Amino acid sequence: MIYQSSPSRLETMNLPRISTLLLLSSCLLPAKEDDPLQEYTLFARFDDRGQVFINGNPIAKADRYKDLVEQKIWLRKGDIITVKVEDTLGGIGGLLIRVVKGDRDIAGSKDFFYSVDPDPGWQTTDSMIKFKTSQLEKRKGVTLGNVAEPVGAWSKGEDKKFATAYFKCVFFPGF
Repeated sequence: MIYQSSPSRLETMNLPRISTLLLLSSCLLPAKEDDPLQEYTLFARFDDRGQVFINGNPIAKADRYKDLVEQKIWLRKGDIITVKVEDTLGGIGGLLIRVVKGDRDIAGSKDFFYSVDPDPGWQTTDSMIKFKTSQLEKRKGVTLGNVAEPVGAWSKGEDKKFATAYFKCVFFPGF
């Protein structure tokens, strides 16, 4: 099932941005069937390898940190973008990602939450149970599309001991 936000409900809640994001999964309504697909460009790098899925369907992957994923994708409001990242060199798995329309960033690493132990079906549901806010860090000496030193998302705290991390974003352009 595809979902979209109910802006009027979110606006009346008058919550700080972080609270709104954490409550996002409880503020969703079924999407309209006529919600049009739109074309975007996905840019991604993985620390060290990873694969991107949209609504559970694999769309892109890379096996080395230096490999840049650049791919046209089609999304509508409420689509579920997920990424499985594995660190193969003994560190923690991380993600640098941007979804762009023209020259405008629509979603990025800051919009992705992570888990080290997601529930079954994590790639096809809007549920954020077991997902946490990511640690955001600028990456020097790296580019992502036309952005130098992009912000990346990593696991944090005790979760840094896991080499595999799962990232998730419910797509709401302009949210």
